[in-house]
Amino acid sequence: MKNYFKIFGLIVLVVAIGFSVAACPDEDEPVNPVDPIDPDNTGGNGTLPSLEGSWHSSVYSETFTFNVAAGTFTKMSDQGWGEGGTFTYTATHFTTTVTQVYDGGSWNALAPKIETRPYVITNEVLILWGQHVYVKVGGSVTDPDPVGAAPYRILAIGNSFSQDAMRYMRDILVKNGAADKDIDIVSAHIGGQSLAQHVICAEFDLPSYERQSFGTRGAITSVFNVKLKDIIAGNDWDYITLQQASVSSGKPETYKDDEIEYLFDFIKKHSTNPDVKIGWHMTWAYAGNYNNSAFDGYGRDQMTMYNAIVGTVHEKIDTNPEFDFIIPVGTAIQNARTVFGDNLNSDGTHLNDRGRFIAGAMWLRQIYGFNVNVFTSPYQALNNITLTIEDITKIAQCVQDAYDVPFEVTQGQ
Repeated sequence: MKNYFKIFGLIVLVVAIGFSVAACPDEDEPVNPVDPIDPDNTGGNGTLPSLEGSWHSSVYSETFTFNVAAGTFTKMSDQGWGEGGTFTYTATHFTTTVTQVYDGGSWNALAPKIETRPYVITNEVLILWGQHVYVKVGGSVTDPDPVGAAPYRILAIGNSFSQDAMRYMRDILVKNGAADKDIDIVSAHIGGQSLAQHVICAEFDLPSYERQSFGTRGAITSVFNVKLKDIIAGNDWDYITLQQASVSSGKPETYKDDEIEYLFDFIKKHSTNPDVKIGWHMTWAYAGNYNNSAFDGYGRDQMTMYNAIVGTVHEKIDTNPEFDFIIPVGTAIQNARTVFGDNLNSDGTHLNDRGRFIAGAMWLRQIYGFNVNVFTSPYQALNNITLTIEDITKIAQCVQDAYDVPFEVTQGQ
């Protein structure tokens, strides 16, 4: 990207967003307990004390997320693990706090404290103390409740349309068996933000984002003036999505390959999860009666805009092998308009609560295979909006149709 484009884009973004470039204050360094095995915290050099059996050490975290796939490691010294031997482990993924036991000169592993979902410990597996987690050769952990125990960590790099889509996702996840404590649904939010503007914010390391975390019944907890790299690195996100600004969502010339490639590289550079999946949030067409010049590029016609979005995503995203998945929210909304009418928007562009529920349902159907048919009673959304069981049944069908046929409208019953 040429320098003049960068400078011009930065000036435009400064005016449009009005961000502050003042550096955020440094957070206090965490205070960790002294490791009785390694009081000087030098275990990262691959040298471990002589313990009974064969143990390996990793970086300590007070609340430790153990996230590995089934397999065997033979050497991990390049990540600060001890050398020698191999160990085989079963697939597991949990977040917990584990305390150490040092009894009479011998070390003993403790079962993770997982509230009401105990884990089955085979052999000795974990000791957590000070700066290190110790994993014994031959040890394994299995989870008797993999759906309930698996963390659900989704990050959208987007704008107000990702805010709409994520609003009710936590409640849908919980109804599908997820534990509330295992859910982290976050949007890296700047209103109206386009792909090009995300690139500028990332490239210039700008503290321009609102980190929106979504709670029960659509509650939002926000942290302001955050850098995108810090949001990405702030959790081991399993899924991260990109999207285009709605006004440009059906304009293929705005989906620049170099910008998309830059954002891919940026995500991979700062992600703490090497297996993170990157997807595309396909947004929706405006309400048919939307009276704004932003609609002019589509002849102020809803189906023209929808078809333009679908065609652009098919051309620019579906053909890009870097994307792991596409979430066809635009199609789910268009399907629902054939059932509920063209009344799923709050202001012509953004979704109302019924539309938000549909969008969230589409995300979770696409990513996890979850379905909103698990609701057995009406759902009370914000603004005194109640979705009846009949509504939810119709929504589930619209979402399933979009999942089955993501780039065409399916007429509802």
